[in-house]
Amino acid sequence: MKKLLPILAILSLMLSCEKALKDVNDYFPEVSTVNASVQADGTVLVEGEILSEGAAAVEYLGFCVSTSPDPQLLDRQQFADFFDGERFTTIYSGGFDPDATYYFRAWATNEYGYVTGETVSLSGIIGSNVSAPCQLSSSSCSIGGGQPTSNYYTVSLPVEGFNYWEITAQTLDGPTVTLKFGSSLTTAVYTTVGHNSPEPGQVFVSFYSGFIQDSLEEGSSVYVNRLSPGIFEIIICDAPWIHGGSSAYYFNTRLKSPT
Repeated sequence: MKKLLPILAILSLMLSCEKALKDVNDYFPEVSTVNASVQADGTVLVEGEILSEGAAAVEYLGFCVSTSPDPQLLDRQQFADFFDGERFTTIYSGGFDPDATYYFRAWATNEYGYVTGETVSLSGIIGSNVSAPCQLSSSSCSIGGGQPTSNYYTVSLPVEGFNYWEITAQTLDGPTVTLKFGSSLTTAVYTTVGHNSPEPGQVFVSFYSGFIQDSLEEGSSVYVNRLSPGIFEIIICDAPWIHGGSSAYYFNTRLKSPT
């Protein structure tokens, strides 16, 4: 797929001393989608190759992915993380539904426009089980700050919203915990963010208990294992949160969704 040459670019070529190419396609890069493979942590490594730069140097290159067999340039677009002059790669972090099929496509641009390569599909995207660095009792929750460890009495099914999945866990004598994932749940290590709009591979963790209403700081790990279709175990170890301008409190939990 190629974007048409801008009219001004064509006029510029006609007026310049440079000889115009016979085939308009020769102005564009030529790119191939080489491979997409699931890594042990549930991320996906995607590889592409520049077969030709075209009539000008390549300016940008990367990948797009969608559950549609025809992914468009802006669908979960990512720029390449590595480029050696021919091969280029990127890592898509988590957020894949293991029951869906995903289509990956490489793209590249030069001053004349952009091209996309063929698609490579993957199904059943799920990593090996992840191990958390702490041993916690099942269905337990502790927010620190002198508060006692609480037990969950109910954990909701993952609820799908607009570009996110949300789980709510309630305790009898402790906080109500809400985990908002920026994509479909699967076996992976997610990273906390300090705002309510997580992206794929991220999670916003908030809790409410009496006068305490806060969220975890960004940068902590949340370990998710898909035990079976629709059943997940989630573990968080010593994740700091801010209360009263201080991050002296640490959150620990281990829960299974749903209970």
